[in-house]
Formats: sequence, C-alpha cells, structure tokens
Amino acid sequence: MADLQQTATETPDDPRILELVVELSVCRDEFRSLWAREDTHGSPVREQADAPLRRR
Repeated sequence: MADLQQTATETPDDPRILELVVELSVCRDEFRSLWAREDTHGSPVREQADAPLRRR
C-alpha cells in the first residue's frame, strides 16, 4: 500500500495508476478501507480515485 501511495503521489498524472486505484477501490472493500486509512488526503490521485465511489 505504501509503495502504491508513494507512486501515486509522485506521478499523479499517470492514468495507469489512477485506473488501478479506481479498479481496486470499486472491486475490493479491503483495499478501499486501507486506502482511506492511509495518509493520501490531498493527493490528486486520491481525489480522482474517490470520485467514482461518491457517484455510487
């Protein structure tokens, strides 16, 4: 999780990272919980990845 978060923070414009985070967030409750607990608040990837979840 820490490596993915670091990569997401360092490369916020990488569509592959965003796609991976969104897919895991939609498909895996455990991932969504862990992602939410970690210090990713304010990350551009976090904000974009959370958007599809808010629309559900």
